[in-house]
Amino acid sequence: MATGIFAGLFGKRPTQMTSGEAQMLYSGDPDIVVAAGADVVPWLAQQGPDVWHAVATTWNYGYGVEGLRWILSQDQCDKGTSTHVFLVEGMGHWLWDVRQKQETFENKSHLCRIVLDNWSTYRSGDLRPTITAHANQLDTARKLADAPPFDTTPLAEILRYEGSRDAVSAYDSMDGQIVQSFDGWLAHKNIELTS
Repeated sequence: MATGIFAGLFGKRPTQMTSGEAQMLYSGDPDIVVAAGADVVPWLAQQGPDVWHAVATTWNYGYGVEGLRWILSQDQCDKGTSTHVFLVEGMGHWLWDVRQKQETFENKSHLCRIVLDNWSTYRSGDLRPTITAHANQLDTARKLADAPPFDTTPLAEILRYEGSRDAVSAYDSMDGQIVQSFDGWLAHKNIELTS
């Protein structure tokens, strides 16, 4: 049910507006938030791999990573989700930190280490990561995969992973919260975009 300024805008007939107008309303609509803070992990526990993927691939790491740790610790986590997180964190800094300081590898609570440790337990490998690594970074990472401590890990397989489909989800994440996706919000508010 629409509230506040939204109540008068949304009736039974589709409301037409430009994408820019809709984005402004979407970003200011308090009804888009479905879980925040301590409610994120319990909410995730009620969802499945496609939603987890959408949340993980839109997550702002500046708001903490407990939800991501939880997702990556599930057997039902898709390899595409774990690959996405690994590419963000691993290519961002973790692989290079391990190369400089081996003790970094021993931190089993780091997202990249969780992916390496759980890779063989993930039951599906359908979803595409939504990020790609730079070719030079991938070449360097592939060389690392053949050397200790990575030579006994699935790093090479993770770097080759591609996936075959996009996630289907009515949810995303924004600023550490779970939110309705923009498309889901448009449908819920009965909005049609005009050009």
